[in-house]
Amino acid sequence: MKLLKRLEVDKNLKQYLIAVIFILAIFSFGVSTTLTKGSDIKQRVITAYKNGRANSLSANQLLKGVINEFESSVNQNFYKRLAFVDIFGGFQRLLGKNVVNDADAVNSTVYKMKNGQLTLSSYPRDLTSTAKNVVALKKYLESKSTEFIYVQAPHKVSKYDNQLPVGLEDYNNVKADEMLELLKEANIRTIDLREEIQKDNIVHEDMFYITDHHWKTPAAFWGYCKVIEYIDKNLDIPVSNVDVTTDLNNYFVEEYKDCFLGSQGRRVGKLYAGVDDYTFIHPNFDTSYEMVYHYSHSTTKEFTGSFYDVMVKEEYLDMTAPASTNRYAAYLGGDYPLLVIENKMIDEGRILIVQDSFGLPFSPFMSLNFAYTEVFDLRHYKDKTLMEYLEENEFDLVLFLQNANNYEQNQDGE
Repeated sequence: MKLLKRLEVDKNLKQYLIAVIFILAIFSFGVSTTLTKGSDIKQRVITAYKNGRANSLSANQLLKGVINEFESSVNQNFYKRLAFVDIFGGFQRLLGKNVVNDADAVNSTVYKMKNGQLTLSSYPRDLTSTAKNVVALKKYLESKSTEFIYVQAPHKVSKYDNQLPVGLEDYNNVKADEMLELLKEANIRTIDLREEIQKDNIVHEDMFYITDHHWKTPAAFWGYCKVIEYIDKNLDIPVSNVDVTTDLNNYFVEEYKDCFLGSQGRRVGKLYAGVDDYTFIHPNFDTSYEMVYHYSHSTTKEFTGSFYDVMVKEEYLDMTAPASTNRYAAYLGGDYPLLVIENKMIDEGRILIVQDSFGLPFSPFMSLNFAYTEVFDLRHYKDKTLMEYLEENEFDLVLFLQNANNYEQNQDGE
C-alpha cells in the first residue's frame, strides 16, 4: 500500500516538474521574443490601431483587429520560430506528407504538388458581380476615350498540367476562365498570359518559385514584354522605346542561389521543400525618375534618381540576411495603395495599372515606356473608389493585372 502511494507521489511529482519546465520554457521564449522583436510587434499593433481608426471601425471591430494583429505578430516573431518550423517540416517530409496543416488550416494549409512545388487551396466563387463592375468601368473609360486592357496573370497551378495532389480541386483557373469569358462577352480587350505560356512552349513550373505563389522575375519580365508589345501593336497611344526595353541584353541579370524561402515555404520550413534561387533584373541603360510612394493614412515619400534608386529596395537583396527575407519585394518593397511614377526620359504617355502583388516585378518595367505610370492597389487604397480616382485623373490607358488567387481579396472589382 505504501509502495503504491509512493509511486503515485512520484508520478504526480514528475507531472508537476514537466509542467514547471514547460511553463519556464514558454516564459523564457516569451521574454526572448519581447527582447528581440518587442518593438516590431508594438509597431504592428499601433499600425493596426491607426488603420482601424482611419477606416472608422466600431470599438468592437477595432479591438478585435488589434488583438488579431497582436496574435499574428507574436506568432510570426516568436523567438527561434523558424527553427521550430524547419524541424516540423522536416518530419512532415520524412513521413511523405504532401499536406501540411498550418495554424489557420482553412486558409493556410500548404500542399506539395507532384512537381515538388508548394501551393495553397483555392475556393469557387461567382464572379458575375465582379465582371459587371469591370464592364461598367470599361464603359466609363470609353466615354473619356481611355483605352482599357485586362491582363490575366498566370496561376501557379497550370491549367493544362494540373500537378495538385489527388482530391484537391483547382478553382483558380476555373475562376480565371469564367472572368475572361464574361469580359470577352462585353468586348473587353484581354491578354491571357496562361495561354501565352502555352504558345511559347514554356515549362509552366519554371515560371514560379517552389516555395512561393508568385512568378519569378524572368517570368514577370516575359509577361511585361508580352503586354507592352501588344499595346505598341494594337493601341493608338504613346509608347516609347519598346525595342530597347524588351531586349534582355540591355539589362543586368543577377543570379542568387539558394537564398529565398517564399511565403508557403516559411509556413513549413526549409527542410520540407528546399530554398529557391532568386534572379534580379534591372536596366543597363540610362534612366531618370521621380516617384512618390503613397502609404496608409495619406502619408507619402518621394524618391528621385535612376530605376534602381527609386524602384529597388536593397535590404531585400542583402544576401547576408536570412532566406526568409522576402526577396520578391526587392521591387517596390511591397504592396502600396498608390504609386505615382514620372519617367523623366520620356515626354508622353500616361497609364494607370490596377494590380495585385503580381505587379511588383511587372509594373516597374512598364514605367520604362511611359512618361507617367500610376500603380493602384484595390486592396489597400481607401481614400476613394477607383471610379472616383479616375474622375479626377486622365490616362491614355488603364490596365488591370490580376491573378485569380486574389479575386477573394478584390471582391468589389471596381
